[in-house]
Amino acid sequence: MDSLHALLLAEHDKVLQQIDVLEKRIKAAPKGTLHVVKYKGKSWFKRYDSERKQPTFPKATSA
Repeated sequence: MDSLHALLLAEHDKVLQQIDVLEKRIKAAPKGTLHVVKYKGKSWFKRYDSERKQPTFPKATSA
């Protein structure tokens, strides 16, 4: 039973570290919303900047 408890505590610590990393990435992400459209086998990403209210079109990627 002690080994199960230790295993769960270790997993808990890993999850907390992952949450910390993801929260930092979210804070560093640009403001706005992201829209994804698939067209003719390609994925197009359109980011709307919340301040300029104009879409930005990054490069297309193959699906």
